Amino acid sequence: MVLAAHQPHYFPWLGYFDKMANSDIFIVLDEVQLEISSPMVRNLFLGTNKDKKYLSLSINRKNYLQMKTNQIKLSEIENWQRRHRECLYNWYKKAKFFPEVWKEIQFIFYKEYRYLYDVDMDTIITLKKLLNIHTKLIMQSELNYNKATKNNDLIIELCRLCAADTYLSGKGAMKYILPEKFKEHDIKLVFQQFECPIYEQVNHEQFTANLSTLDLLFNCGIEESRKIFWRNITKSKEALK
Repeated sequence: MVLAAHQPHYFPWLGYFDKMANSDIFIVLDEVQLEISSPMVRNLFLGTNKDKKYLSLSINRKNYLQMKTNQIKLSEIENWQRRHRECLYNWYKKAKFFPEVWKEIQFIFYKEYRYLYDVDMDTIITLKKLLNIHTKLIMQSELNYNKATKNNDLIIELCRLCAADTYLSGKGAMKYILPEKFKEHDIKLVFQQFECPIYEQVNHEQFTANLSTLDLLFNCGIEESRKIFWRNITKSKEALK
């Protein structure tokens, strides 16, 4: 049983879903602390001038460092939904499959939200469906664990609760993960092997990697995006063996 875990992200990049698709259970870490300048609140897209652009969610920062991610409220000052839908339209309206994909995601820019977590989860669940990923999602907050545990001990506890014998970690965690701890608990530690697939991007001759998954979908459409994504997953699974 392979388990992976990650904080909720806003319209995540393909590596996020690669990790999800390579696991049997994917835990959304909704009780960790918010990282303010991270994909938890923003992601990258391609602008019309061939440069990378961030779309960021505005949050209420009052005491946010003392809160869990699922407690963070959105700012009531800015209309982020209007700004984001206008930016995406301007940047991707010439993409062949923009209308097809927009029909699937546009509700996010009109629905009433109070919490950052709800926005992130709607983007994750929608893109998960569009990529045809069937991995089971579990919220960290749904599990009965010792709330004082952190870092390596937290992940090991989550693996124990889900009866997982393998933990799939992102490469970014190498600097703080302790392999010996996982070995002590008979949990196999595997690091994700992800390379962004190359695809044609509207108005851009040179490929730009590691953008939001929306970039792939707008440019290639749902059917072709699934093929590209799952061909890449096959390569990834081979690398993980």
